[in-house]
Amino acid sequence: MTNGRLVAGLVRCLLLAAMLQVPAGAQGPGPSAERKLVAQFDKNGDKRLDAAELQTAFDAVAERTGKVAADAEAVIARLDRDGDGAVTRREIRAAVHDLRPTPASTLELARRADGTGA
Repeated sequence: MTNGRLVAGLVRCLLLAAMLQVPAGAQGPGPSAERKLVAQFDKNGDKRLDAAELQTAFDAVAERTGKVAADAEAVIARLDRDGDGAVTRREIRAAVHDLRPTPASTLELARRADGTGA
């Protein structure tokens, strides 16, 4: 599995885990989704998710969806930018940011609008 697909899977899994905990009728994750996710699964209060906490999140999603739980240690190995053995909301946000495509330039957008594409 490529790093991008792994990160995308992690983010989807964490967002789904957070949404499973949101009461019916309430809004799901918003701009501070990473903060809410970490707060929800951070059982020891250190503002980061270690392998056990992340595995708990993955297992909760797997139980509700029937999907196979991801391996938290493998995910942490890919996302942990500071090498502390856990992922923070900033590391999750950075992973999401890395997945975003590069925005098109104004010139490229103008070419698409006039149909030339070149």
